[in-house]
Amino acid sequence: MSLIGRIGGGSELYGYSKNYVIGHGFDLEIEPRYYLNDEDFFSVKVNGALLIPNTPFDISLVPVYGLRRDFSKHWFCEFTVGGGIAYYSGNGGCLHFKPNLQFRIGVQL
Repeated sequence: MSLIGRIGGGSELYGYSKNYVIGHGFDLEIEPRYYLNDEDFFSVKVNGALLIPNTPFDISLVPVYGLRRDFSKHWFCEFTVGGGIAYYSGNGGCLHFKPNLQFRIGVQL
């Protein structure tokens, strides 16, 4: 088992009722992982984002299955796929399905 936490900023594209908005803001994610072996894992991503300038927020709970492969002592890549539920407070509030498809290349110290 491991627990991963991420804090960051960036942009996301939100689409509701045929209206699409690019939201800029701050993001906090906590991801407890359960490793099935040395490389495959199951996790649940809990994410909260505060979007600027109108300050709506987005909260999600997304279970994912992931594959992690180490290339060397410090370099790795990860692929995750899953889907869950999210709530977006803009446009009067909306509960929706949130897909997850992600590929990362990373370095560990």
